[in-house]
Amino acid sequence: SMFKPITKYSTQVLTADIVPEIVRKAFKVAQTEKPGCCFIDFPENIAEMDVKGKPIDVQSAYNPTPPDKKIEQAARLISEAKYPVVLAGNGVVRQGAAESLRSFVDVLRLPVANTFMAKGLIPFTNELFLGTIGLKARDIPWFAFEKADCVICVGYDMVEYHPDMWNPNKDKQIVHIDALPAEVDAHYRVAVGALGEIGSTLRA
Repeated sequence: SMFKPITKYSTQVLTADIVPEIVRKAFKVAQTEKPGCCFIDFPENIAEMDVKGKPIDVQSAYNPTPPDKKIEQAARLISEAKYPVVLAGNGVVRQGAAESLRSFVDVLRLPVANTFMAKGLIPFTNELFLGTIGLKARDIPWFAFEKADCVICVGYDMVEYHPDMWNPNKDKQIVHIDALPAEVDAHYRVAVGALGEIGSTLRA
């Protein structure tokens, strides 16, 4: 169809007694990765009805740690790389994994750049910090990515800075650390994907 949905979840309340379920589902869907808006169409005739139900308790969404095999594969790729570089995105901010990211780059001595949506994750005083990437300028982070043979993408979303900018020849090994699988893109072919809670994945 010519119309594309602009919400993650859209529904109409058809009976008054399902309001608690619909509201809870809308919040759950809105807050899970990637967060986005939900739409509830609430007709006037339903809004006038009495309801016996109560709000449903919140259950926190759970992101597991990736399997040990994936962690080992990622660790091997990173340790074998000559010029590894970390690209940190907005997912790190959303998941509150900044502390884990800082430990990760400090322990492994990895240079790190962030996207504009992930500014402030790494203090600019940190000697491993390359700066913010996302402009078309040939600046320090740009040269680091040009030389990199392995890019460790943490909580990174292609929308923030498209991989055709930093992987034009499609030749870099990509380690994808995030809650969700990578989107399909010719410039973003993942060598290892470690899916789960970002903080615990980085610690592992």
